[in-house]
Amino acid sequence: MVEIGDDEFGNRVGKLCFSYYDKLVKTGKPQKGKEWTHFAAILVTKQKDDGDQDLEIVSMATGTKCVGISGRNMNGYVLHDSHAEVLARRAFLRYLYFEICQAARYDSSDVLNYSRLTGTCSLKPNVNFHMFVSHTPCGDASIFPKTPATDNEIGIVIDDDGNNDTSDPKPKRQKLHTTNDQDVEDIQRTGAKCLPTGPQDLHLPGVNYHITKLIRLKPGRGEPTRSLSCSDKIAKCPFSKTALHRAIIERIKDVSNLPPDYRVNTPDLVQSTCVFADGRFTTSLTNVLPCPSGTVIWSAVPETSIEVTVQGKKQGVTKKAGLTDKAACSVCKKKLLDQFHVTRLTINKLKSESLKLENQRTYYDWKTSAVYYQKAKTQLQNAMKDWPPSLS
Repeated sequence: MVEIGDDEFGNRVGKLCFSYYDKLVKTGKPQKGKEWTHFAAILVTKQKDDGDQDLEIVSMATGTKCVGISGRNMNGYVLHDSHAEVLARRAFLRYLYFEICQAARYDSSDVLNYSRLTGTCSLKPNVNFHMFVSHTPCGDASIFPKTPATDNEIGIVIDDDGNNDTSDPKPKRQKLHTTNDQDVEDIQRTGAKCLPTGPQDLHLPGVNYHITKLIRLKPGRGEPTRSLSCSDKIAKCPFSKTALHRAIIERIKDVSNLPPDYRVNTPDLVQSTCVFADGRFTTSLTNVLPCPSGTVIWSAVPETSIEVTVQGKKQGVTKKAGLTDKAACSVCKKKLLDQFHVTRLTINKLKSESLKLENQRTYYDWKTSAVYYQKAKTQLQNAMKDWPPSLS
């Protein structure tokens, strides 16, 4: 039996994800040898009677882009952040809404139990969810010491004690040659930018180029964005274990005073050695660019097809229809709000104290009426200190 949390399980996940991706049509994918993209997926394991686990992809996405400030749409029709990790999570929400309806209507969800007494759902025993990403999430998790392997990185592991997990018992960190003829240790760089109102990267040679543990914004193409880095967003919900542990776990370990049913999650961090064929480091060619042709999105909901989006909207919509329902993909704010209402009406009478204001209409109103969620979010932001409340 493959244990959840070991590298063999990581490779099982990686093979399943990339096998699924390889079967997709070319629409929305990068041009081979010229472009690259990131891939992310969320999977579920369900324990079988023989002790093994069923493994299934429930959402997946590709993407590396964000829209700039001028491209943001307050009506919810446009995806502001189209990084793969963010889209996979949004597609996962759509999957959960479907499973909640299945549990409430027919008691037929594979992953959720529904209580008619409280009007709430809980995860079934022996069900676990896992997130897979093909590259290091942008932001704090991408800042870690360079090694020779990371120049052509598949995702080298740097263990918590700082030693690289390779066949060499004493691997050496890569050196950066400077103008004064001195060698200094170097680190991997992230394109994510520091908040304009907070501390700034020093941009000094080597390990002092970045400051770690900061909240960061994703870079735009010329125009700045208001989307937080994937490291920050994953903390709210390639591979240096040290950097990933710092970005996803260490920064939120002091979160306290959480409301009922909330807790600080400490996920297992596992590396897969599987290579993503359309990844950034799988070609020796130079001038390989992020895929501009769009993102691919899918969730395990019946009658759901693969969606391709460009600049946050469905591929192929006219400019005239760009800010209408015709342009809205299934995981934009407007469509997720619609699905939320379908789920709410399915349950009929809301009995949860955290969703008691039924007369509220907007996406923002419904989120702010979830008082337990808002309290937990506030405690997280307080622990991370420089988190800007107005940014997504």
